[in-house]
Amino acid sequence: MHFYKLTLHELIEKINKKQTTSRQILDSLEKRIKEIDPKIKAYVRMDFQGQPPGLGESAVSAVTVTSGALKGVPISVKDNICTEGCNTECCSKILQGFKPPYDATVIRKLKDAGAAILEVKTNMDEFAFGSSTENSYFGPTHNPWDLNCVVGGYSGG
Repeated sequence: MHFYKLTLHELIEKINKKQTTSRQILDSLEKRIKEIDPKIKAYVRMDFQGQPPGLGESAVSAVTVTSGALKGVPISVKDNICTEGCNTECCSKILQGFKPPYDATVIRKLKDAGAAILEVKTNMDEFAFGSSTENSYFGPTHNPWDLNCVVGGYSGG
């Protein structure tokens, strides 16, 4: 099944009806990222020679969650939202290796709701200064419908 085509509400409904599990959604997402992200570059710090360095342990352990409104659904966050112990570099070389000692409020609330926060972050313009996601230390994000077009917005990942 192509879980990436479903809305969050549809994913939660499928989990509630036991038509899928959050683990199956995570596995499907990982496969989709490996297929298309080398062209799109929506995620940062990806290494497809081995495993992505961060669909990660916290997401894998969170997919066993069956409580909370989000039921372990995997969630990606942009590279300027602090996630405890996870590289958060604002797509800038200046912050390379920064791992915040705390979760941003939004991350804490997502975790409290049962979300599986992916350790790999989404691409954006460096420090969110820009309007096309072309000015990232990790390179530009490409429009998935037309690779010759920009994605638009500073949070194009």
